[in-house]
Amino acid sequence: MLIFLCVNIVAEEAHNADLFAADKLSLDHLNIILKNATAAMNKGALNSTFNLGAAYQQSVMLSPSERDSWDWTGNDGLSVDISNHDATSSLGLYIGVLDTTNPAGNSIHYNVSIPPGKTRTIFMALDDPKGHGMNDAPPLPSGSYVPDNASGKVAITHIYSIIFTQRDKITTAKRMSLGNIRLISRYAKMVDNFGQYTQREWKGKVKSDTDLHAQKAEEDKDLTAHPRPADRDSYGGWKDGPKLDQARYFRTTQYNGRWYLVTPEGHLYFAVGMDDVGWDAIAQYTFIMSRSDPEADQGAYDKARENMFEWVPPTTGNNTTDLNQYYNHGTDPLNKNKDTWMYNFYNANIDRKYRQSDPQSRDDIKNLWVDITLKRMDSWGFNSLGPGAGPEVTKRNKIPYQICLYAGQMHAAFNHVSTQFGDTVDPFDPRFGEAFTKSLTNYISDAIKSDPWLIGYYVDCEMPWGSNSLSLYNGSDPQNVYQVVLNALNQDPNRSPAKNALVAKLKAMYKGEISKLNANWGLQGTAAFTDWSELLKTGSVTRAPDPSKKYNKYVVKINGQTVSVTAGMKNDLSSLISYYADQYFRVVSTALKARDPNHLYFGEKFVGVPIEVMQSAARYCDAISIDYYYPALDPSKLQLLSYLSTTDAPGKINKPVMIAEFNFISNDRGMFGRGTGSDVIPTQADRGKGYQGYIKSVIDNPNFVGCNWYMYKDQVVTGAHGGENDNNGFVSVTDTPFPELVDAARSINAKVYDLLKQAKYSQTAQ
Repeated sequence: MLIFLCVNIVAEEAHNADLFAADKLSLDHLNIILKNATAAMNKGALNSTFNLGAAYQQSVMLSPSERDSWDWTGNDGLSVDISNHDATSSLGLYIGVLDTTNPAGNSIHYNVSIPPGKTRTIFMALDDPKGHGMNDAPPLPSGSYVPDNASGKVAITHIYSIIFTQRDKITTAKRMSLGNIRLISRYAKMVDNFGQYTQREWKGKVKSDTDLHAQKAEEDKDLTAHPRPADRDSYGGWKDGPKLDQARYFRTTQYNGRWYLVTPEGHLYFAVGMDDVGWDAIAQYTFIMSRSDPEADQGAYDKARENMFEWVPPTTGNNTTDLNQYYNHGTDPLNKNKDTWMYNFYNANIDRKYRQSDPQSRDDIKNLWVDITLKRMDSWGFNSLGPGAGPEVTKRNKIPYQICLYAGQMHAAFNHVSTQFGDTVDPFDPRFGEAFTKSLTNYISDAIKSDPWLIGYYVDCEMPWGSNSLSLYNGSDPQNVYQVVLNALNQDPNRSPAKNALVAKLKAMYKGEISKLNANWGLQGTAAFTDWSELLKTGSVTRAPDPSKKYNKYVVKINGQTVSVTAGMKNDLSSLISYYADQYFRVVSTALKARDPNHLYFGEKFVGVPIEVMQSAARYCDAISIDYYYPALDPSKLQLLSYLSTTDAPGKINKPVMIAEFNFISNDRGMFGRGTGSDVIPTQADRGKGYQGYIKSVIDNPNFVGCNWYMYKDQVVTGAHGGENDNNGFVSVTDTPFPELVDAARSINAKVYDLLKQAKYSQTAQ
């Protein structure tokens, strides 16, 4: 194999550029170690031909000659141009980056293939974007190829070597060139003083306060030209549609073959909602720097991410009028023990955009923002605020709203059951109901429970009930679908009320005859239970990884023996998950209705759950809800659709359904997240088309009473609390609406009641 090594290691936007400056890097400053190879080199320049004979795993190793290791601090990737001079066959390489943290060395390995006669720029990530507080990293240099099977980790403060190894056994020599080896720092100065990504340009990008003022003036004209749809009652209901009895609060009803909500004025209502419409949402803050000692002065701060920003205001100053008032303190996502300075660029931009005079308080600015936000909701055709609406908006009594409470996910005082996706509450633990009941006195004030503008409550969000699919499709693998009850049966009975309740349930189902359970589950030999006390022992039933180590494959073990899941066992697991879910919804519904009997209970915001859990929710909730991020309601991806009905048919779910979250994201306006549910689509215009198609698909299903777009504002480019950094919003971090999305939504939202009037369903009016 012939390798032309044209090495020019430089650092792009790196702190330690002098270490890799081209004028310092030559054969005199670099060790080149060859395996199964000979070489003829040009002294003083890395432009040499390496002759590697036909063999297996020939390699070239590069390491520093004047120090023990390189310090690549401030960089997150290494790029190299690799050319395959063989015109007939691919070139397979292992590329390794090794550090010196222990005698064996840590390493990251990359498996790459260069097509015949081609040159590829290979980008090798040196860290995980989550280590920077982000789910998704900034874009790569143009034309880069990323190996999809990298593994391992390194300490970038002391890199020992870079190794290029021929992957495949070859019988004839090959020719390859390496060149332009360079360090990449995608995070340095990636955010400008408006909170925007610096490395791209796009339509509507803000460069100055003047741009913000011009956008405001233009939008004022647009909102005036597009008032609230005329066919709406005070609450956004169908004013020109059927008139039912008035009531104090929202309710559900069936009319002309479909489910509806009904406004207090007695008009049918289809909710077109917007999530997270709040002034000071934690998701809008980006953390800037941390400090380990909360009592220390400014100089003691560990400026963890400050280099990512071109500008941040000082943390001291006039907290009434200066932009530093948009700082907050919170928990550092990278280090839970640190106090963190977080900054809200969105609110700072609102200040720049809407401030009319000095002095003008933060509350004045907030009220101006509420004014424009409510005008937008009217003009854009939204008639509801989904979960996350701030009290500064809901208390205006201009638009109905929904609230999400938390029962099983916000308390550590009671038992939980672990799944591979997180923890689920143990509803049989009496402390669960006690804690939730107590919390409701704080969550639900007397003013809230008597508020006619409140539609209702969700309780808990995307709790892991056991299914392995975000599509909410049950699937056929009971080890995944019923993992909540399998894992509960694995728990210590002295600590798990769920374990005791489920074993007691099984004992009742089999009338105390353990032999019948053994027969129905196909248990023989040492796997069979001798009595019920043996089933009650810790670890008697276990869900364990499949020995084949296939992804997401698990087996069931009984008394340590791997067993097949028989039809009888599957039926029992189905009964147990129903029993488990019944207990959860019974406890939550009883407590919620005792505190507030006036408003609707939409259940939990489901994603990826067994159908039995949805059926249980239907027994205890006024409506059921889902977070659904597919392009449209699709029976192949949403098993719930095959169970829905507007009649009480056996085995069917005759309940209204609310979609609590959906959206479409694009990366054409300075964002680069890959989404937590929806796929990335090319443009803002495509987001608009997606929105219209989604609304139509929801209207076409008679059980659905509305849907909420998630969310009003884009997430922060550097990662919201939890790391999400997606183009979810109708407005950007600079409060700039996406006109293509707005126009599409405004058009379809204004037609919602006309479309409902035209829809034909098979059931008669009720």
